[in-house]
Amino acid sequence: MKLSLNLLWAVAGLVLSMAAAAVDTQSLEPLAKRLWAAEVQQDYEAVYGMLLPAEQNTITRDDYVKLRKEVGPARYLAAEVGEIDFAQNLAWVHVKVEWMFPRYPSPGRPAELWHLWRYTDGWYPIPLDERDQWPLDPPRFRSAADEAALADRTAGLWKAKAEQDWKGVYSYMPPEYRARVPLEKFLASKAKFLYITPHVEWVEATGSEARAGIAFLYKFNDPSVSKMAPVKQMVIEPWVKVDGDWYLNTSVLDEPPARKGPD
Repeated sequence: MKLSLNLLWAVAGLVLSMAAAAVDTQSLEPLAKRLWAAEVQQDYEAVYGMLLPAEQNTITRDDYVKLRKEVGPARYLAAEVGEIDFAQNLAWVHVKVEWMFPRYPSPGRPAELWHLWRYTDGWYPIPLDERDQWPLDPPRFRSAADEAALADRTAGLWKAKAEQDWKGVYSYMPPEYRARVPLEKFLASKAKFLYITPHVEWVEATGSEARAGIAFLYKFNDPSVSKMAPVKQMVIEPWVKVDGDWYLNTSVLDEPPARKGPD
């Protein structure tokens, strides 16, 4: 079983490397400029055409146009696309805007923002209601060294979970947690799920706190439902730096995700 898991990890890494190499960074700038020009011109049909297909499936073109004109979230009077930061299949586009509320005409209010995009067979803006599921700040404002260490730690934790190495998982719990929960007690609790081919999609470290996005397949750790197909899932985990090392931040979790499973 261990050989099989290691092979799966190698294949997953190769697929991720190929996907990262296939990201077309050159096409984003003109696309972002077209989108923001359409925003300024209130051409919301054009804006709708650049949304993720999944987002388009939640609302018709006519309803989207009506919503944007009547509700917002904002009307943009001017927009200037600037620098772009890339990290794997994500990009942060810096935009200077003048905006106002659609229902309350007023002089434009200046603002600057980092507009997040994701590459999935082309570039698409991340929907507003999904914005907190991805790194909030572009890479230039984050510590590359911290994030490299965090990525290694996150991958190590999830490799241990995939291999059902719960003693290894325990080592990623912070010192405060391990002082409260002995290893024997931790190991006595049966895992509810089996985790299959997890991979770290992104990490974001700010000071001593961090988040990591992990995608994986899971199935119930129960022989009676062993034939059920694995389910896709993505979780965002909080991490904390203690004495120079990154640990899962159990202080903001009910219990370690290794025992809790997907939300």
